[in-house]
Amino acid sequence: MQTPSNLTLHYFDVKDEQNISCIHVKATDIMKRTPVHFIVVLDTSGSMDMEGKLKHVAQSIHFMLDFFTDNDLLSIITFSENATVHVRQEYTTSDRKSYIRQLVSGLTAETYTNMSDALVSAEECIIPNTDIRSEQYKQGILLLTDGIANRGLIQTESLNELVNRLIQENHRGAITLSTVGYG
Repeated sequence: MQTPSNLTLHYFDVKDEQNISCIHVKATDIMKRTPVHFIVVLDTSGSMDMEGKLKHVAQSIHFMLDFFTDNDLLSIITFSENATVHVRQEYTTSDRKSYIRQLVSGLTAETYTNMSDALVSAEECIIPNTDIRSEQYKQGILLLTDGIANRGLIQTESLNELVNRLIQENHRGAITLSTVGYG
């Protein structure tokens, strides 16, 4: 496959980690993109303490922050037995990126996995259709987790209904939800 002339691709292994690799894609300054509002939902349940999963989540966030510009927005939610919104619709300036790096590096694993509470909190962070900014930003939710819900809504059907309502009904399909599994 040939790489377009306005992109640079780098493939590398993550230092001191087995079976983890990254691909870094960088576009030239000529390529402009629509600002994003990313809602990152981080699992801090007890099982994230095993095998360095929470450390890997923090590394992922650190890496991801390098791609945000001052025009982008970020929300950060953690969840265990309950969800906590740490950052809500904040611009990703250099100072805020430093704060977010410290925040995610200091996370500790807690108890249960209440994914539904996290998804409800994510919905509350979305810029609503009634806000003019909703047309200026591409919005997405990134769920970083290792497990299965064991608090709140735990049935697959119930979680699917919640996700469908979050994405389709309230936001007319303008929101994407991506999940990365750890472990």
